[in-house]
Formats: sequence, structure tokens, C-alpha cells
Amino acid sequence: MIAIFISVSLLLGSQNARQNNFDKVEVANTMEDMIEWIEHDVKKDNVDHTVGQSYIENLNDILIQIKQENVQE
Repeated sequence: MIAIFISVSLLLGSQNARQNNFDKVEVANTMEDMIEWIEHDVKKDNVDHTVGQSYIENLNDILIQIKQENVQE
């Protein structure tokens, strides 16, 4: 989770405001897609339930942080 957050932060930290906002929206959309994919994989038993829930919780935590940053700007 930390590696994902650091990568996202570095990507978003070095761009102008308009591009930065666009990238945050894209990152949020991608994370929401990833959550759906993991939920689907858990339902199909392709991913262990505990591991899947951990990934989903971590992605949701990062998603909340990104959306809060958007509101504060």
C-alpha cells in the first residue's frame, strides 16, 4: 500500500494544477476499477478472501486520501 501511495504522490506532485487534477481523477477511476476487479476475483475464488479484503481496504484508504486532496484544492 505504501508503495502505491508513494508512486501516486510522486506522479501527481510534479505537474501543473490542471494536469494534476486530471491525473487524480484518472487515478481514482483506476482504483475504483481495481476494487471491482478484486471483488470479482474474490467471488470467483481466484483470490483468497482475506488477501482480497486487505487489498480493497488499502485501495479504499488511498482513494479517500486522493478524493480529500481534490476537495481541499
